[in-house]
Amino acid sequence: MAAGYTVIGREPKPKVVKLKHWRNDFGEVEELISESLGAGRVGVATVTLTGPDILHSHANTEETYICIKGEGEIFLDEEIVRFIPGVSVIIKPGTVHAARPTSSRDSLVFSCISSPAFNSGDVINDPRGRRWEGIKEEDMPGRLSGVSASAGMIMMRLRIGIFASEKENLKISEFKGSMEFERILMVEKLLDLLERAKEVAENKDDPAFKITEKQYKAYKIIRPQFFKESIKDSDPGWEEWNTAIDKRFKERMAGIKWDKIKEGRESLKKFINNPEDATEEEIGNLEEFFGCLSVSFP
Repeated sequence: MAAGYTVIGREPKPKVVKLKHWRNDFGEVEELISESLGAGRVGVATVTLTGPDILHSHANTEETYICIKGEGEIFLDEEIVRFIPGVSVIIKPGTVHAARPTSSRDSLVFSCISSPAFNSGDVINDPRGRRWEGIKEEDMPGRLSGVSASAGMIMMRLRIGIFASEKENLKISEFKGSMEFERILMVEKLLDLLERAKEVAENKDDPAFKITEKQYKAYKIIRPQFFKESIKDSDPGWEEWNTAIDKRFKERMAGIKWDKIKEGRESLKKFINNPEDATEEEIGNLEEFFGCLSVSFP
């Protein structure tokens, strides 16, 4: 007759699972009580996160997260709540969720109690992967040149990792949910802002032109990338200075090869929608396109 109990410690030992998505390691899970150790009705694990977890849900499993150490946040069906020691969260089956530390220097450590015991077949990964939120215009990072240079490097690594003779064991299906993919999306977002700013530059002096809120935001984000705006609107001479900058910005917009931008954006949008279908040539062309952007803009 089989024993009605399992003693865990020396043998069998709890298993430690490294967390990795695409190329990024972001923590580990120590499975203290699990199916592999003989549990069926309940599972207990200690989770240590150094970055955002993958958005996911469970078909039949209920989980309880209990914060032990560090400061973080939990994504719960589009709402983000603070997660610090003293806070516990009960997560029902079907709820899209994930945790992340709020500091890049400190890990987030918490207990995860699951019922029934964790089963990888019960996990449903969200297509957004580790990208919790959309890119906000007011939080756009850096300049188009820098973002494009970074995206070009990502495309080069992607091309080599997938098509080189000694290719890496990469899952292209994970790329859309990676932090690297967000860099690609940022290029597209900045190019969209660039085109809206161009519309303002071309029509700003036309009394019949009605500027939209989106166009105004784009103009405020893009124009400073070309000219450092250090004069406040309360300073004397600001209006004349501002008008001169507007004129120079209009000239810069007129000098851009918009046909090349349009062609590149069409390829970029195709890649964003279906990266898994991209050929080596298409990835190489985007790599070249990003390289051109990085040297064409300040």
